[in-house]
Amino acid sequence: MNSYFVYWSTDWCRLLEKVGDFGPISVVFGGPHVSLPTLGKIRAGDIIYPISIKNNKLYLIARMEVGEIVDASKYLNEHGFSSDEMWDSSYTRIIQDNPSLGHRIPKTCADQAAIAKSGTRMRFDFEVPMLVLEKLSFGPTKGKEKMLTITNGKLPSFQLQGHFRRLSLESNNLVETLMSSFNNDVLNTNQLNLF
Repeated sequence: MNSYFVYWSTDWCRLLEKVGDFGPISVVFGGPHVSLPTLGKIRAGDIIYPISIKNNKLYLIARMEVGEIVDASKYLNEHGFSSDEMWDSSYTRIIQDNPSLGHRIPKTCADQAAIAKSGTRMRFDFEVPMLVLEKLSFGPTKGKEKMLTITNGKLPSFQLQGHFRRLSLESNNLVETLMSSFNNDVLNTNQLNLF
């Protein structure tokens, strides 16, 4: 099992908040664009954490265990949508007409859909503390992970855009510890002693 961060833009998160999509998370799309990167090596049993970056701070949106990877057109057809739809120009209209769809439709061209085996609620205010952020490392293979570049307490979003970023085992353990506070309104500061 591997775990991954995937970047969701601030605009996408604002739209999901506006339409009241607070999950639970049930699908994550992958495609050929930086704004919707390919699912690549993601497999059933892997964990996906959608994240966002606002004001150079990282926010954890949800946790989803992948149940299966399917062709996006199959998923969309099963849910009553044409896979020929121009998603990047119509998703705003579709969500406004059907707010309950939220994250369950792609925001741009999608090739694949990771369907949830399980998923948490979605929240857009769960900031990852700098103490944790400074310890996170990512990389395609075990032993080759690298830390994020944080300058003056700021995290540029470009470091996490365009790919599903595989977390090291140690980083995943840190994020899982954070997830134990995720359903509370605030992070339990006693847990920070674990880091």
